[in-house]
Amino acid sequence: MNAININGGTPLYGEMIVGGSKNAILPILAACILTDEKVTVTNVPKITDVDDMLYIMRDLGVKATSSGHSLTIDCSNICNYRISNQHVGKIRSSVILLGAVIARFSCAIMAHPGGCDIGARPIDMHLDAFRQMGVEIRYENDCWLCNTNKLKGTSIALPFPSVGATENIILAAAMANGETIITNAAREPEIVALQDIINLMGGDVKGAGTSTIRIIGKKRYHGCEYTLIPDRIVAGTYMLAACATGGDVLIKNAVPSHNALLIDHIKRMGADCNVLSDNSVRVHKSKRLCAIDYVNTLPFPGFPTDLQPQLMSVLCLANGRSVIRESIYESRFKAAQSLCSLGADIKVTSNDTDGHYAVINGVNDLKGAEIFGTDLRCNAALVIAGLAAHGNTRINNAHFISRGYEDIVGAFLNVGADISEC
Repeated sequence: MNAININGGTPLYGEMIVGGSKNAILPILAACILTDEKVTVTNVPKITDVDDMLYIMRDLGVKATSSGHSLTIDCSNICNYRISNQHVGKIRSSVILLGAVIARFSCAIMAHPGGCDIGARPIDMHLDAFRQMGVEIRYENDCWLCNTNKLKGTSIALPFPSVGATENIILAAAMANGETIITNAAREPEIVALQDIINLMGGDVKGAGTSTIRIIGKKRYHGCEYTLIPDRIVAGTYMLAACATGGDVLIKNAVPSHNALLIDHIKRMGADCNVLSDNSVRVHKSKRLCAIDYVNTLPFPGFPTDLQPQLMSVLCLANGRSVIRESIYESRFKAAQSLCSLGADIKVTSNDTDGHYAVINGVNDLKGAEIFGTDLRCNAALVIAGLAAHGNTRINNAHFISRGYEDIVGAFLNVGADISEC
């Protein structure tokens, strides 16, 4: 997908169905390395991040077969502990393979992971945790070389509730000797999903969803079947699109508790956001939205950084002045430039003392233009803005959106948008 073309200004009506979670499937794929039996995961999204992760895993000797949204992973013949350099540079979550490979082989070699350019994302917490578990690590020829005689359980206090570090520790600890205790652990639903599948495989992980997680290492794991949780970021993107364009949209296969703070913000802006069951939300907007004084991105259950650009798109059209503080990734405001090209009024400031802020003064309308995406969530924000803007919007560099959204064009076509790939 090179570009997305949108003739905006049309309210959306109908149903949108959320697929499986990008941020859950990647560590779950890594967890499959813990067993030499087959693992089948259903509700897997067809996105390029999954393709890239599978490419890396196949290079390790993993076999993967898919049918529709079902994926079967066979790690019985895994024979390589060097994690491929080629695709590691594309996908940040490839770092999650490190913990699983060390657990299986007691060693691993990996280049520094890549992904969208949204700011510095060092892996120091991952490496420090591995060292505490008995892993010797050195950096040579642009690669991390990890070796251990025996992974040992220990107590690890994270300086920040990093999702990736929490997942990597769980994966390594799953085969370590003894008990590992993580304090200040990430609490995201994706952590709970990782715990669930490891326990289905015969593991002993407790506490996911809280700040303290306990893992008792096991020598062997068996295969299982697991249904992937819905993608809360995709669900939130659909909800915010309905807020920006108006209309009436039912979002199905969404877990409301995963987006509780977003639902609260949508209500504060003046849209109707009704939880209809444990897996559906209806968003209806018929009048101009109100600004939100202050939004601060924080780890779960705080407001997710992955929905911050999409919320910024909506606030561009709200009545009044909104302020967003980005406390996770310093370069998460890249959508602002393209939004201003559509007529938004956004001022971005950044300094080491106060952090990173976007001040949004709502305008009456946005006007279509040719704009450029820079990363996955930026592109999602630009799609929302293009749907709300009057006239034609062309989003270049649209390929980023395929990293985390399965057929986003088709999803919006189904609710009446005039949108196409080009």
